[in-house]
Amino acid sequence: MTEKTGVAVVGEQPFAEILRTAWLTGVRNDYLSGFIGTERALQASLYFHLRVLGGGAHVYVEPRLPVGEQDFMPDLCVLLPEQAECWILELKLQNAANQGVVWESDFRKFATIEATADAGKELALRPRGRQDAVPLPIKNLRYAFVAVGDSSCGALDPTWLSTKAEGFLGKAANKTVWLGGLADTEEFRGPLKLR
Repeated sequence: MTEKTGVAVVGEQPFAEILRTAWLTGVRNDYLSGFIGTERALQASLYFHLRVLGGGAHVYVEPRLPVGEQDFMPDLCVLLPEQAECWILELKLQNAANQGVVWESDFRKFATIEATADAGKELALRPRGRQDAVPLPIKNLRYAFVAVGDSSCGALDPTWLSTKAEGFLGKAANKTVWLGGLADTEEFRGPLKLR
């Protein structure tokens, strides 16, 4: 994390830009090539492209994240140990089989995690296959809601989605990044906001 900006940097690039590059050049191409037909395939694609571009980032697939009485399993968690920052990513696929993007449970998950971190309670990932927990830097949690679709399935409206995010997350919405791609029209919606 740079001292001047507070933005996590991997190598020479802010992680938000690595995420955006992975999305626009990797995931989009996979989608257009017909390799992404399920949310699981979207998860695998983004995992692969983040691993290739992410330098020293640790990318975890569906790790357990105990929060109070609940156990969450985010689609992806990206831990940047040198920057003491963690990104929690939820993914959605909008296609002919899945016309609507269901976002409520993901935003509630983000809000619960953020409230726990704001209260100063420790959080730790429990990755599959590991006995030890991976502590999270509760002061530097970032959230990403990532959705892909095509224009025949309806647009992913950035204004609508931002309003919904802010309604669920309140001040945590300032830390929410969301990406929405209409892959077939090369349209990219959803600014990477990181304040």
